Amino acid sequence: MVAIDETIKIREKDYGKFENNAVISQKLKEVAREGKTYSKLSFQKKEALDMIFHKIARLVSGDGERKDTLHDIVGYAKLLEGLE
Repeated sequence: MVAIDETIKIREKDYGKFENNAVISQKLKEVAREGKTYSKLSFQKKEALDMIFHKIARLVSGDGERKDTLHDIVGYAKLLEGLE
């Protein structure tokens, strides 16, 4: 079993520092919340957008070429597309 400290080191190598990700992700979410129709979105749509912003933050803080992160963004966008 991998110790949590080792997992954190691996994630930091792949995705950048958590602190940097948090700032970028929260700023993206703040911008989205300023949109005039944001408050009308369902919880599910808001969460899909939040996850996309989270993944974008990882891309720009860590390895911007990670295929799994890009795949996740496409997946959340597909979920978002299917929501009523």
